[in-house]
Formats: sequence, C-alpha cells, structure tokens
Amino acid sequence: MLKLYKPQLKRRLGIAASSAVILALAAGVVPVHADSSIQFSDLPPAHWAYKTVQWAQEHHIVQGYQDGTFRPNQAVSEPEFLAMLLRAYPEAGIDKPSAGSPWYTPYYEAARAFGWPVEGSGASFTRGQVARLLAAVQGQSLSVNEAVQYVMKQGLANGKTTNTVEGFKAADSLSRAEAQTFIYRLKELQPALNQPAQAAKDWTLNGIQIGDAESRVISTLGQPDRKDASAYDFQWYVYNKNYNRFAQIGIVQGKVVALYANAGGWSSVSGAAVGVSKGQIKPESLGKPTGFPDSKQRWATYTSSSYETTLFFDTLDHNKIDAILLLQPGMKANDATRSESSQQELMRAYERELLDLTNVVRVSNGLKPLIWNDPISEVARAYSKDMGTRNFFSHTSPDGDSVRERFTKAGLMKSASSFGENIAAGYENAFYTHAGWVNSQGHRDNILREGYKELGIGVAFIKNSEYGLYYTQNFASFR
Repeated sequence: MLKLYKPQLKRRLGIAASSAVILALAAGVVPVHADSSIQFSDLPPAHWAYKTVQWAQEHHIVQGYQDGTFRPNQAVSEPEFLAMLLRAYPEAGIDKPSAGSPWYTPYYEAARAFGWPVEGSGASFTRGQVARLLAAVQGQSLSVNEAVQYVMKQGLANGKTTNTVEGFKAADSLSRAEAQTFIYRLKELQPALNQPAQAAKDWTLNGIQIGDAESRVISTLGQPDRKDASAYDFQWYVYNKNYNRFAQIGIVQGKVVALYANAGGWSSVSGAAVGVSKGQIKPESLGKPTGFPDSKQRWATYTSSSYETTLFFDTLDHNKIDAILLLQPGMKANDATRSESSQQELMRAYERELLDLTNVVRVSNGLKPLIWNDPISEVARAYSKDMGTRNFFSHTSPDGDSVRERFTKAGLMKSASSFGENIAAGYENAFYTHAGWVNSQGHRDNILREGYKELGIGVAFIKNSEYGLYYTQNFASFR
C-alpha cells in the first residue's frame, strides 16, 4: 500500500481553462477505391440506389470493396459519413491527417469548423443523427425530430414507411446506400457549402466556448451522459461515453461558464493542449500567474480579462499538460451556503468524476476502463469518513486495520483476486486530487495496473477536521 503525499489544506483557487477537442474514434473497414466503370456484384441496375451510388463513385465520394461488392445495406459510422459528405464538397479543402493521427481527424476538424453536430462515436450512425447533420449543413440547429421534419420538407430524405417523424425511423442505422442518396439530394439542393465562421481565437472544447448557450452544447454534443454538482453555482454536464474525448461543461442559467477535460485535443492561441510540454506554451497569452503556486509544480493558474485558466502538468512525463480547467472570471465557490444534502451531492459528484478521470488515463494508455463497484465504494467512503472523524491520514487505521481487513469485514475478500488503495486529503476537488495521484509514481501505478477491473471511490467532508476533504480510491479484481 502506498501513502500519498500529505498536502497542506489550501484556499480555493480562482481557476479556469478550456480548449477545442478533436475526437478519437474507432474506424470501421475502409473501402478501397474502385473505378466508376466497375459494376458491383451486389448492386444490380434495378437496385433503388443504383444511380446515386454510381454518381457518388464517379465523384470519388464512396468506394467499393476489394471483393467487388458495394455492401449497400451495411451500416455507416459517423466518421465514414462525414468523409463521404465532405468529399462531395471539394472546396472544404480536407487535408491529409498529420502523422500519427487517425484517418478521420481532418473530417472532424472540418465539422467542428462548420459547427456541425457530431457525436464522435464509431458506432452505427442513425437516420436521426444524419437528419440533424443534413439540417446543420443548411444552417439549421435542430433536435432530431425537428431535423427529420426539416429534411423531409426539403426533399432531402423520405420516411421508410410514411413521411412522418414516426415513419422516418430515426433510430434505425444509416446504410451505405441511404448515405449516397442523402448526399446526392443535399448536393442538388446546396451545390456549395457555406463558409464556416472565422475560427475562434480563444479556447474551445469540442467546439464549445465559454459564453455559449446551453442549446448549442446540446446541439453540438448531444444530451450529457451525467449532470454533476460543482463547488460553484453552475452544474457540470459530463460527457463520458467516449473517454478519448471526455469533457465536463459547466452551465448556469443556460450559459457555459466552465470547461474541463483531461482528454486530448485542446487548442488555443497559447499553444496549450493536453500532451503539450510546459516549455512549448506561451504563458503570457494566458494572463497573469495567480492563485497559490504548487510547490511540486503540478499545476499553474493564470487570470486574464476573459478566463481563469489552470493547467495541470504531468511531472512524471516531461511536464506535459495533463488536463485543463477554464472558468469564467469571477466564479466563486459557494461552500459557505451549502446545505448538508448539497454537500453530500457534491461528494458523490467528486467520486464519479474521479472514476472518469482515472478511466481517461487508462484508456489513453491502452487499458480497459474500470467498472464502478458500489460495495467497494461503501468501504472507501467509510474509510474517508473515519480518517476525517478521527483525524489521521494513513492506509492503516488507529485500530490497525489495513485495506485487506476493511475488505474482509465487508465480505469482499472471499472473491477478491487483487486489490489496492490510493488515499488523499486536503485537495479542494476531484481535479486536484487526480492531479496529485497521477504525479505520484505509486498511485499512478495503481491507476494503470492492468489486472484491476473494478473501482470504488469514497469522498467525505468532515467539518473542523485537519484537512476537511478526504478521498479513498479502492481498486479490485474478483474471481
């Protein structure tokens, strides 16, 4: 068991950060180029999509497979559809991906520039999702049902059974044949793309900026996977379906006031981005250094008239930026007015966030994400409360119990094949706690241990205790 550096209790910092994210997606089978004169064995001239497929092939929008098939009924993923759509508009000027980047990266960069709603999933693309995207190309930011009505009215698509929202079958996967037909009709209606808005000079995250409306967040990223309390007046919209593009968007009164992510893809005029080393950024463009400097240089906070930015660094990996937090200036924590119930809600939010942050690190290192385990969390929560109540900080309680004894008393050792523990105290929220753990080799080793499968986290706030906030992270695998 490893003992975390015992931090001093700090005042809450005024912090902020943000950026623009390019998605990391699972690519499907990429077709090979086929000359337009080639006839596909599974697409006879009598097929309903024959002419549009031939048109798409002639314009190098779609390709066949090496076995001479087109596979018209095969489902299309979002990155595949984006590629087809943007190939229909050569003026979009899609570049080749940079070395080491996935093939679809330039298509997502273009989609973000145009402000199109993209999900970032390699799974099958639904007819409802494509309706939203087709409407967005026409300058319409609509819900799925609104988009379905819009594209049918414009003649871009027909219903599968009837020309109604229900008959459109928005939840059905989009097929390769349907994709070519939709793109053909769109190209007829709109021969050229509207130029994207001038690229934002400030921070963005997944195309979202401080000051954006909540409706734009939903139209761009979809509904959040979870909503969390924060230490401020805003609520976190958490997007964790794809850990390669994990993000938290802070929203209050229908407006974005905070951004956080420890996933890759941040972009700003400062040059700061997750994975970029400290020496490569332009700190003067971030504002003036502010807040309490960290003696271990694990984070730094800057304030300007537009943002309060905190960069979290990975001191074990060449001081690369590990995460970024952006706040609208003047955001104040509301600890003084928090009720007992809201305090507990905040602790539960920190627990779930620490699971997400841990999984982002694991996935980025080629490991499987950990699964939340309620019984383990109860053990972790009880131990965090015990440390605060009895004012000690150790992997061993004053009674001599270690994590093994705690697991045994909870009946978990009967089937546990491996287990581990990280603890922390005094850090003001999940972001700083995670930064402390990933910058400590032993705790980092626990986070990245391949054999662990499940995770339980317990956070406790104990008023008048030495450190206030106590964190316990228990890892385990079971036979």
